[in-house]
Amino acid sequence: MTGKGRAKVYRYAAAGCAAALLLGAAAPVQAQPDREAEGQAQTAVSQEQTAVGQEQAAGQEIPVPPTQSADPGAWGSAPVVDTAIPFSRQVFDPVYYYETNEDLWAIRDPEMLYSHYMLCGAREGRSASADFNLRAYIIQNRDLLNAFGKDYERYYEHYLLFGRGEGRPALFEEEPDYVGTYTTFYDTTQQRAVNVELSAQRVNGTILQPGEEFSFSDTVLSRTYENGYVLGPSFAGGRLVVSVGGGICQTSSTLYMAMISAQLPATERHSHSGLVDYVPYGMDAAISENVKDLRFTNVFSRPMLITVTTHLGVLTVKLHVGDGEELARIWADHLLQEAAWERVEAS
Repeated sequence: MTGKGRAKVYRYAAAGCAAALLLGAAAPVQAQPDREAEGQAQTAVSQEQTAVGQEQAAGQEIPVPPTQSADPGAWGSAPVVDTAIPFSRQVFDPVYYYETNEDLWAIRDPEMLYSHYMLCGAREGRSASADFNLRAYIIQNRDLLNAFGKDYERYYEHYLLFGRGEGRPALFEEEPDYVGTYTTFYDTTQQRAVNVELSAQRVNGTILQPGEEFSFSDTVLSRTYENGYVLGPSFAGGRLVVSVGGGICQTSSTLYMAMISAQLPATERHSHSGLVDYVPYGMDAAISENVKDLRFTNVFSRPMLITVTTHLGVLTVKLHVGDGEELARIWADHLLQEAAWERVEAS
């Protein structure tokens, strides 16, 4: 991406940064054991950053200050592993972040740049350094996603202590059209597969505007025979039982894991009262009519599209963020791929 293109994209993204945090602060607090937190936010957005975002939203150009890379020692340079300093701070290169994000050129304090990265930049897909992008490290290393979940500081720790030396991918060779994804597997010969696929079908194609909240339970409709659901295994009070709609929690749990990979916090999420085998322990999302739901708000500055596929026992959820034209193209490509799969499965 050229410098001009980068500025255009991130002028829009930075303007929504403070708005996303305000949305999180305004979310109603519900008493529940699995309440999600923003996690990465370590400091409040400064008044200067907010003013910069407002100026960018108005389409005004920011004066370009003299480059400060001539004296990188004043900002800090290559990361050095030190357990007394947050690992994310050691990975973060303020010179690189400043020079590659034109919309932030009015911010000259390295700690303010680091705060911006932790609050918004990482989730927006900005790289912490020339060698590390958190989104790329999460998506391309599924074993780490399964192990660390939403403890994002541990990804930086792993990269510094192990991943860099192992040569693990920490950048995208080609930027994907999604910000988060996850795949689980199910047995198509079991009756619960009907519920997995039906709930996936109802989530597929959902579009959320910035600030709009998603409810899994509402989206997949009430679990009744009239709505197409069948009997399947589920949990009640820690016991395995059979209920109409049993199996939809695999879809909600796969979506939740995709949310984690996108650094997208839930506003409501519950674990099952028993163990499930399709996602790592403690990273499931139980659904129970009028009791348990999976909810989240689109905290990005642009619309979000959810695509879901179920083919030959493989369930994949992807979260896409973009403007109207981008999402229309992604949806059209998705429909073409689905049509191709239908021909394969029919043959």
